[in-house]
Amino acid sequence: MAIQSKLPSLIIGKIQKLAQQMIPTISQIVEKTGIQNIGQPNMTMPNTCLPQSDLQNILKLRNSLINKLNIVSKTIKTLSKSLDPLKETVNFTEKSLNIAKTTVNTTKIAITAVPPTIPIPGQLIVGLNAADTLVNTTLPPIITLASNKANSISTALDYANNSIFKLLNLLKTIDQYLAKCGISSDLLPTDDYINQIYQQYSESQNTSNNPEVYKGFT
Repeated sequence: MAIQSKLPSLIIGKIQKLAQQMIPTISQIVEKTGIQNIGQPNMTMPNTCLPQSDLQNILKLRNSLINKLNIVSKTIKTLSKSLDPLKETVNFTEKSLNIAKTTVNTTKIAITAVPPTIPIPGQLIVGLNAADTLVNTTLPPIITLASNKANSISTALDYANNSIFKLLNLLKTIDQYLAKCGISSDLLPTDDYINQIYQQYSESQNTSNNPEVYKGFT
């Protein structure tokens, strides 16, 4: 649990450090190529291309950025795997707790219905009180704490994945410029995790920009 509590800051720290490394190089490429308003809807490409030697240098810079992105994404992917068992544990514990609460409450109701003339074993009363304390007092804060940790990790992952999506968007604009200038080979590919993130956030963005599409599936 101690490691899990540090995961959100670790994830955010990794992606912030990556952005700090990448943005200056991207800005350098943008200034060199003359791409206007990169990352914006009104982005425009220059009408002319740089000399081949400059284009090759941009290609090398671009590939180095993709390499950094791939390395960090692998770390993010590994860290993200810690979220699934935590969510499963919280969900399972919540279901078990609800069942236990129902059992305890039902037993308490049943005991109150027992006629005074029928003696109830003291051990049963003590055990029931202990169970009542456990399911209604002790466990709920523990489950809430675990749930909060899961939510914190999930929020950090969403921040990291959204940042990866935005950084890749900038690099795709540079790819468009290189393709426009006749360079479409020797491009270092992004890994599968990044591709999945890009597809997921692209679809999410398209849905938010076109509410009619989402409405059609409801």
